[in-house]
Amino acid sequence: MRMTRSRAVSGRLQVTFSRIFALGLAVTGAVGCATAPLGGSMPGVDLRALQPIHVVHQPNDGRRIDRVLAAALKRHGFQVTHGSAAERPSSTRVVLEYEDRWRFDMRMYMSFLRLDVRTAETGVLLATAQSHQASLEAMGDSWEMLASALLDELVAGEVGRRE
Repeated sequence: MRMTRSRAVSGRLQVTFSRIFALGLAVTGAVGCATAPLGGSMPGVDLRALQPIHVVHQPNDGRRIDRVLAAALKRHGFQVTHGSAAERPSSTRVVLEYEDRWRFDMRMYMSFLRLDVRTAETGVLLATAQSHQASLEAMGDSWEMLASALLDELVAGEVGRRE
């Protein structure tokens, strides 16, 4: 059977399109599965010298992420309190605020977490860290582990330095 030129060109274009589409899916999947911590401290800022720290509870946070973050700070030897902004002790030098985002993909998982360390009096940003993750990356890790790990990196000054 003899194939016409237009049919042969059409077949090659279809194969080329299929390969490009498959490559695009592979790249999207690889990028989507990465956890990406970003941030760091302002130059010359030593968080250990700025104690006590108050972790501010977000009113819509039913999971009480502030408690997990406060426990992680205590493990590092920090003097820590946690609760609402109104409950902040007057001796507090810095506050730790967080923003969390959740998604559903067969289960709820934390897709984004940002930590901001600010001066208590003026609100000047001293250090920040954030992490994004896709559903597959979150498999097997609890949100508590992820929040503690990001805070550990922030305290160690290693945020964004992964190779």
